[in-house]
Amino acid sequence: MVSVLANRQTAVRVLNLAWPVVVEQMLGTAVGLLGTYLVGHLGGAALAAVGLSSQMVMLLTAVFSAVGVGSTALIARHIGAGEAQEAEEIAGQSLLLALAMGLLVAFPCFFWGGDLLRALGGEPQVTEAGKSYLFAVGTTAPLMALLFVGNAVMRGAGDTRTPMAVMGAVNLVNAIVSWALIYGVGPLPAVGVLGAGIGSASSSAVGGALALRALLTGEN
Repeated sequence: MVSVLANRQTAVRVLNLAWPVVVEQMLGTAVGLLGTYLVGHLGGAALAAVGLSSQMVMLLTAVFSAVGVGSTALIARHIGAGEAQEAEEIAGQSLLLALAMGLLVAFPCFFWGGDLLRALGGEPQVTEAGKSYLFAVGTTAPLMALLFVGNAVMRGAGDTRTPMAVMGAVNLVNAIVSWALIYGVGPLPAVGVLGAGIGSASSSAVGGALALRALLTGEN
């Protein structure tokens, strides 16, 4: 009986940690889907540009995910062993590495966006539009890296709800900025695909700042 109760308690603890991660991952996917949906009303070329550019961003940012996975594993290990100091050192090193990786990812987006999209088979019209999207995303690549790795650090420390909340804010900013700039709201110009890129970049910047703030203030 005691064993059954212990197993149930363990299952509840696992679920309490897991469900925010599921929501966080869904919200992360929603960022890209929303941009694709919004530009879908602008025609096939715009839709293809955002879709192709999003795939390139995923390829370039895979390194962020790799750093994040390693950070989560190492921090969880040290936290479990009661080695808080070592966990903090790993968190700091992971964030510095994320910033460096973010700067490296920014360069291809700035200077070789068109070439990268052509390498993926993009037509000239698609490549030209997608180039502006990649440029916008590249401006906040270091903060995007902080978002990925910062959330991973918090998960490793056992806090899965703060990353979920951060991704909720990311989606809100992305929705507002993308909608306003893709179609042009009020005095804002309608800049189409570039608007989707600015929305994605803005939301990444906000998310990275929120994740860093949570880590620095010890809210996790």
